Amino acid sequence: MIIHRLILYFFFSLQELADFIKLHDKGLNVNINEGDYDSLVKVMAHLGAVREKQPIFDIMFEPLKQKLELLKSYGQEINDDVYERLNILPEKWANTKKLALNVKQQVAPLQTNEVANLRRKVANFDVRQYEFREKFRKELPFSYDHTQVYKKLDQGHLDITSMEREMQMLNDSAALFEVTVPDFKQVKQCRKEIKLLKQLWDYIYLVRTTFDDWKKTKWREINAETVIKISFFYLNIFSLFLDGSRM
Repeated sequence: MIIHRLILYFFFSLQELADFIKLHDKGLNVNINEGDYDSLVKVMAHLGAVREKQPIFDIMFEPLKQKLELLKSYGQEINDDVYERLNILPEKWANTKKLALNVKQQVAPLQTNEVANLRRKVANFDVRQYEFREKFRKELPFSYDHTQVYKKLDQGHLDITSMEREMQMLNDSAALFEVTVPDFKQVKQCRKEIKLLKQLWDYIYLVRTTFDDWKKTKWREINAETVIKISFFYLNIFSLFLDGSRM
């Protein structure tokens, strides 16, 4: 069983590296024209993948050779293709790293321009998130006398989703171009609050409809179930209060 696992590990490790080299060599061997943002993003993704895997692949060959010797010591026959791959892949991997380094140098001017553009977008979004927060606090049903509550909650959800989508795009681009971005806490706070608001208004309508129904109930018909419902309402609303106070 152990020998079988070693063979599988050996095979899949070499296959993973071979597939990785093939994929990213192809992705890095492209010409990028100035202003071609889509191609630049794709190349940056390939560069990022090589950078991420380098610490793993750089140290994998010697342990693989040791495992190969261990398999041989147990009399396990090793296919010649495995030896060939183990001899060829270190050089191919070294060539991929050189290719990535050369491409990184070539795209550096384009990357610099895009980093500047990205920082402007991030700064603009950072200002807009505070404006959005103010609008959110004014338009969402934070007071008991609001009308068309669920229509406002639905619109608030759509507006937050749009901001979150833009925020995610900025974060993805920032990760590719190694740009630090703020945490955009205002948008995240809006998402937390709208969830609590939805729960709160659900309880408000539940309490209203329940009490309206109780108003039609005669005193002699009130029973223990009614008292239990009141306790249930109290505990759940108090739980919402605690959740809100932690934010």
